[in-house]
Amino acid sequence: MLITALWIACLAPVRRAAAGEPRTPAPPDLPVPEQAYRFVLARFQTPIVNLAPGRMHNIALAASRIDGRVLQPGEVFSFNDVVGPRDPAHGWALADEIYQGEYVPGYGGGICQVTSTLYNAALLAGLTIVERYHHDRPLQYISPGRDATVVWGQLDFRFRNSLDRPVQIRARVTPEDPPRVEVTLHGDRPSAGDPIRLEEEYVRFTPPELVEVEDPGLPRGRRVVEDEGYFGVEVRIYRVMGLGPEARRELVSHDVYPPRPGRVRVGTAE
Repeated sequence: MLITALWIACLAPVRRAAAGEPRTPAPPDLPVPEQAYRFVLARFQTPIVNLAPGRMHNIALAASRIDGRVLQPGEVFSFNDVVGPRDPAHGWALADEIYQGEYVPGYGGGICQVTSTLYNAALLAGLTIVERYHHDRPLQYISPGRDATVVWGQLDFRFRNSLDRPVQIRARVTPEDPPRVEVTLHGDRPSAGDPIRLEEEYVRFTPPELVEVEDPGLPRGRRVVEDEGYFGVEVRIYRVMGLGPEARRELVSHDVYPPRPGRVRVGTAE
């Protein structure tokens, strides 16, 4: 189906931007305590496609609050515990966020791009996901099934350091134009495990219905599409560890994003 091919083609650059680098040492001229965590276990980036000032502020603030955190072996990282409440008193700005499939203004809008980037880095590093939820709708900056949403007091993103060594989180907004959110997970020695990659299996695309609304201000028979709605997606994400026939394939998630109906005005005037 053409729309399926177009959807996957549009998302492909985002997927290709992901890169796990389990054996790459970081530059040696790092300040303490970063010198203790010189080896990159995984890295993931997402492009910032909405540069609204409030959203940029929230993304940078969320990245700064998780940057430098160290997880000991067995320790669980909670995004909500680390980042804290999203309100003006804690420094958050108003920006668009998703509520029931629609974009509405909210304090902390945009921070889910940081959560989603961190989620993918954790998967690529071989860490254990404890709690994760997807959004109500597909996003522009990441493929369906690869996102992670948070809501203060309701939905958290948590993962466990299941490695036998401490892991340090580094998060930033890159100076590129357009900028990107980058999360890198570092260790005190190179990874001894198999290389890890993520695979996406698109199960189903569901086209949106078009709801017709009579409009006496339009000539009879004329149709004006007011809102095209968006497609629903069902997708499975797998974590593949190793190469060739010996590779192990683990189901990470099976997510369903419902379609949103569109709206078309139909003229009734004589």
